[in-house]
Amino acid sequence: MASLFPTALPAAKTDYDSNDVIASADPNALAEDINAIALKVGIDSSTDVNSLEYRVTNAVVLSKATGAEINTGTDNDKFVTAKAIADSTVAMDADLPVKASGAEVNTGTNDTKFATPLALMTAKTTVTAYTPAGAGTTTLDLSLGNTFRVTMPAATQTLAISNATVGQYFVVEIVNVTGQGALTWFGTIRWPEGAAMALTNVNTKIDVAGFRVVSAGQYLGFIAGQNL
Repeated sequence: MASLFPTALPAAKTDYDSNDVIASADPNALAEDINAIALKVGIDSSTDVNSLEYRVTNAVVLSKATGAEINTGTDNDKFVTAKAIADSTVAMDADLPVKASGAEVNTGTNDTKFATPLALMTAKTTVTAYTPAGAGTTTLDLSLGNTFRVTMPAATQTLAISNATVGQYFVVEIVNVTGQGALTWFGTIRWPEGAAMALTNVNTKIDVAGFRVVSAGQYLGFIAGQNL
């Protein structure tokens, strides 16, 4: 059988189209030359599922064992898992199973899935502020985060704690005002030298104290800064 390929290269770059031996669309396109040669020997790279061009163009994965196509969906839904990571237009609504039981961990909508890690990350960056208008009790909700700011009123104020977790560290910033009332701290606090942090009582100055939850109603107190 005579060879279908030219026996000699042309003197100048003209392509293998000459003499109708190889017919490609663009006489100066290398890719067209390759495709045309492939067609000449009976391989259509645009439809042959084993060709690299077909796999790249159509996003097809072939089974290693059988050569059969694994992904048979349309171009829009092939590799939807991979696309979901890179393409925000694809809804990431897959659920997370428990390793042991297989039960679903996150059961909310797309907006509330992964709520636990999101809440933990938000808690580390959120400053929860309280501005009591007068005398009374201000309750710091430790489930909201680890940093709290209380702007003192010109009246007596008592601080209380809710939703504390043993071992949790948190910070309380007291924003002072001139002529403010006395402050009563929450629970039982073990302060350095046994003396609670005294407030500056100077307008706009801030006093900062840190705490660790030892047990229910029991705290270690640390004076972090005053008259800031």
